[in-house]
Amino acid sequence: MKNRLIIFDFFGVVSSEIAPFLFANHFDAQTAARLKEEFFIPADLGEVTLDNVFDSLSTLFEMPRADVVEEWNNYIHINGELVDYIKRLHKIADVVLVSNAPFGLVEGIMAKYGLEGLFDKRFISCNLHLAKPNPAIYKYCLENMGKSYDEMYMIDDNPANLAPLPQLGITPILYKGIDDVRKTFDKLL
Repeated sequence: MKNRLIIFDFFGVVSSEIAPFLFANHFDAQTAARLKEEFFIPADLGEVTLDNVFDSLSTLFEMPRADVVEEWNNYIHINGELVDYIKRLHKIADVVLVSNAPFGLVEGIMAKYGLEGLFDKRFISCNLHLAKPNPAIYKYCLENMGKSYDEMYMIDDNPANLAPLPQLGITPILYKGIDDVRKTFDKLL
């Protein structure tokens, strides 16, 4: 049996995106994209906490912090069909998470929705002070798995995050829906 590693992104794959929708609800598309980068690159790198971000967003949106948090939480939707499929993938591969996120965000969502055991390991950008698409985050993941793999795959909804993967021997899979995952793995299950 081949040693396989399947790496999943979290936001836009397992969970809905949050920040792009939040900013788009308050600003035009260009401003929303700029603000997402401005607020979340530092948070994803662990330079500021999610609480810091919520405080800043409260000021920016001129809304009470509690309302910002409520709106934020309303954008969280778990892809239940994909979660069920990921559980099946453990039969054929090690399954891990590599995600850009502020401290505690992914862990909180996973706890709230009962997803703690979904991945064999989690590599979250804020904890590593490395964020996708920097190849170093993928190298860190591979170095910390404790074994080598015959086949490696990464599922992400952002083409930029997939760009450095071939040079690392990882097959990129652009996620637009669960069929993108099934095309690759159904034949192995």
